[in-house]
Amino acid sequence: HPQLAAGLHCDRLTMAALAAALMSALSPATAGKGADAQVDLTPMPYSPPKLSFSNPYKAYVGGNIPGWEYGGETSLNNDYMMLTTATSNKLGWIWTTEPIEIDDWEVQLEFHIGGDPRQSTGGGMAVWFTEQQGRAGAMYGQSDDFRGVGILFDSYGGGESGERVEPFVVAVLNDGTSIDEGAHEQAVEHQVGICYAAYRNLKNIVRARIAWTNGQLRVWLDLTSSNHFQPCIETVNLRELAKQDKRYRAPLRDTS
Repeated sequence: HPQLAAGLHCDRLTMAALAAALMSALSPATAGKGADAQVDLTPMPYSPPKLSFSNPYKAYVGGNIPGWEYGGETSLNNDYMMLTTATSNKLGWIWTTEPIEIDDWEVQLEFHIGGDPRQSTGGGMAVWFTEQQGRAGAMYGQSDDFRGVGILFDSYGGGESGERVEPFVVAVLNDGTSIDEGAHEQAVEHQVGICYAAYRNLKNIVRARIAWTNGQLRVWLDLTSSNHFQPCIETVNLRELAKQDKRYRAPLRDTS
């Protein structure tokens, strides 16, 4: 059974606060519909037990969040969870403790990624839905032979070259094949959706909605904390794609 997780992998100065994570089962009205059908993404009025957490974090006795485990540089503050401090080469992670047995779901989270604007702002943050946990792997904490889907928030800012690089969000699909990140063409083959989004070093919290429905992955972003979500990624049916044993790269979107 796959597991859902949120994790952060940092290569440079970066800081991320995960203010809340909520996983909901989607409305039963979506069940059984084809990939091309109109999907009702209204969450049910409850979240499955132990699949959500939110502030104030001091309410969690002993720092224990039911249904979740965290480690690396991750720490709990009253209003937010910090996955890494604003120092170089840090790694923080949080995983569900039990397998998730939900066919269709939506994740909502709030986060902030920032750091010294004169430096490259981190490797990024990733939300994983995979068969295995990843904590210290080279691919945003995950091993490069993962089996499942990852949504990667790449916040690399260009480094010391001075070249401005816009942060982006990319969804990747893998069946357990080892991905060589240094081989550009091979990495691109595993992309199933990508969009640019200026979420780095904002003054406000960023919100994201990630939904998996009938084998299709969708991602929306609210960059202004106004509850105005803009579409970022919409994939084909990934279950069918996996059966065909080929990769699909979605058209690029620009969310600003």
